[in-house]
Amino acid sequence: MPEEIRPRVGFCADTCHLYSAGYDLVREWDAVWREPRFAGVLKIIETPRKTIR
Repeated sequence: MPEEIRPRVGFCADTCHLYSAGYDLVREWDAVWREPRFAGVLKIIETPRKTIR
């Protein structure tokens, strides 16, 4: 992505897809935000709206 438009673009990541891709969202939550591929463009992480019982 061209550097000049990076501040105007953001991505939302779904926790289901991150988990399926191998990210450990329980033990490595902060590392997901620092992941070089996501740094500066990951703005929101979507979590399921299901009730956990």
